[in-house]
Amino acid sequence: MTETILTHFARLAQSLDGHPAIWRKVEETFEPISWADLYRGVCLAASALKRSGVQRDDKIVHVAENRWEWIVADLAIQAVGAVHVPAHAPLSGAQIAWQINDTDARLLIASTAEQVDKLLGQETPALLQTITYDRVELDGREAVGAIAAWANFVEQGDLSHGEQILQATISDSTLDQLATVLYTSGTTGEPKGVMLSNRNLSSNAQAACQVFAQASSDLRLSFLPWSHIFARTCDLNVTIVGGSQLALAGSRDSVIPDCQAIHPTHVNGVPYFFEKVQTQLITAGLADSSSALQSTFGGSMRFLCSGGAPLPVTTFDFYQHNSLPILQGYGLSETSPIISASSETQYRRGSSGLAVPGVEVVCADDGEILTRGPHVMLGYYKQPQATQEIVVDGWLHTGDLGRVDNDGYVFVTGRKKEIIVTSSGKNVSPLLIEHLLHQSPLIEQAVAIGDNRSFLSAIIVVEPDAVRSRLGDRHTLPHDTAIEDLLKTSEASELILEVIGEQLSNLSHHEQVRQVILRSEPFSIASGELTPKLSVRRSVVTQRHQSEIEAIYER
Repeated sequence: MTETILTHFARLAQSLDGHPAIWRKVEETFEPISWADLYRGVCLAASALKRSGVQRDDKIVHVAENRWEWIVADLAIQAVGAVHVPAHAPLSGAQIAWQINDTDARLLIASTAEQVDKLLGQETPALLQTITYDRVELDGREAVGAIAAWANFVEQGDLSHGEQILQATISDSTLDQLATVLYTSGTTGEPKGVMLSNRNLSSNAQAACQVFAQASSDLRLSFLPWSHIFARTCDLNVTIVGGSQLALAGSRDSVIPDCQAIHPTHVNGVPYFFEKVQTQLITAGLADSSSALQSTFGGSMRFLCSGGAPLPVTTFDFYQHNSLPILQGYGLSETSPIISASSETQYRRGSSGLAVPGVEVVCADDGEILTRGPHVMLGYYKQPQATQEIVVDGWLHTGDLGRVDNDGYVFVTGRKKEIIVTSSGKNVSPLLIEHLLHQSPLIEQAVAIGDNRSFLSAIIVVEPDAVRSRLGDRHTLPHDTAIEDLLKTSEASELILEVIGEQLSNLSHHEQVRQVILRSEPFSIASGELTPKLSVRRSVVTQRHQSEIEAIYER
């Protein structure tokens, strides 16, 4: 039987009481927060929200990095029956204001003065109340509404009042009630608000707990943003439903030191992260050391989970060879997100596993993956036409291409809308090419180009030290030449094209990359070239290099 996330939380908070629920980093030390303390914080925040005038179904926009207060706010918003609209922390002020206005938000919760300052000069509702986790001096910031510090705001709450609110919501809420709106632009296009219900969130977390058995001693280190549904379900909600423990990484850059400090049993990540660790160990001469890999992740790791993008088989092989398997899953924001997942006993090379309990997966005649079940969203916020286009007769059309084998294992092979069609009419999967290129230690990131063109080219982010080492005496420039200048040489282009030829040697003639644009600066969220789940926004990357692309094809 499916129960709401809030129901699971209330029951576990009572049964686990003084056991650790959350570990947060204070300076360089991880400190525990018990289930009882988490429950108390949620009840106080729920009481304060209700006393501030928040009503059931009101929208609350929340823009913050992962932190302890984020969890309290998320559960408190559920406790008052409001709708949580988490905005990705790196978004611009205009993008955040767009979400505030589109949802007619009743309240804004922001983490820092920097997040508030993004909204200065933006048009937002005049009466929008703003609460900040860090204390923020006004200094003209009244333009974004009355500001209150979170600590002062929560002090207005009453514990018994909050408990009454929480229990009343548990009694009155329905599984089909709207719980959250997540704006996703994917890799291209206008933002769409994905509406997820109580049933969507809870059923998907429960399905994950069936695939990955949870115990109160299990400890998951979380570093992906909870504003994205991958981490929110697979880190936060799985912790709440399964009664395990969650540690908050200090930052993306501190994940490995944090693992070594707190010794987690699980980490969810994206392929890019796992590839970076792989490259570092290979560079250090530890490619065949299972003890080195296990030690890197803290020494207590049972398994790693990868999502957000297809996992290269070479990365799967590396971790498997070193006795620390990466279990790949697959899903979308529109599916809460898990569609399929590998488990400790059921996995296959190149596959994203089996459909999770309660979920159906099939492939259409054209190879598009379709899915049906309690994980499928209510629809796109205020966009009924877009909803009807993607959900047909209960089946959500993922836009991904793939296959389901005779044993039910799901294989994702590419994006339906990302297929490159060359000017000669050849269809090419850019994901396949990019995954093969990523396997080279000289190539950190890649974007294949060639739609309506006579041949393929690629934008390549190189690994500077590896390129400098491989070039050796090929070039005549001083050895301390800046990498940006080095990449402008014909020797650098020739080297990368040689490497690309090796990586793509098993592909057909029309799948070969003939020309490259080289850069040392990685694609990033801050530049807008990556989504918060680290998927490449092809349109942004290609637009940035438009003149160079045109020059390639003019030649």
